[in-house]
Amino acid sequence: MARSQKAKAKQSSIRSRSARRAPSPAPASLTNIPRAASPTTEKAKLASTLSRPLDTSLPEPLTSHIPSLALTNTAGVHKKTRGKKLSAKQRKRKEEGILKAEAALEKFAKKVDGGVQRGRTVKI
Repeated sequence: MARSQKAKAKQSSIRSRSARRAPSPAPASLTNIPRAASPTTEKAKLASTLSRPLDTSLPEPLTSHIPSLALTNTAGVHKKTRGKKLSAKQRKRKEEGILKAEAALEKFAKKVDGGVQRGRTVKI
C-alpha cells in the first residue's frame, strides 16, 4: 500500500482571526531594560560580603504578593446567560421537586429537634 503525502502547512490568511490576534512585537523601550537579579544571586553576593556565612535556616521574608488580590478567572464583565424557557411539564416537575425538598427539610428538622430533646433528657 502506498504512503500518502504529508499535508503541507497551509499559510494562514492575513485576514484570519488568528492573524489578527497574533502578538505584536515588544516595544524597543522594554527590550532595552536590564533583567532583575534573582534573589538567589543577591543572597550569594550578601553572603560573600559578610564575615560569617549567611544563615539559611531563617524563613524567607514575606513577599508583597497577596493571593486574594490576584486576578481570577472570573474577573471582568460577563454577559448574563439566559436560561432556556421551561415547558409547562418541566415547570410542574420542578415545582413538585421543590415541594418534596421542602417537606424533606421539615421532616429532617423534626428529627433533629427530637434528637436534641432526647440528648437533654439523658444529660440531666
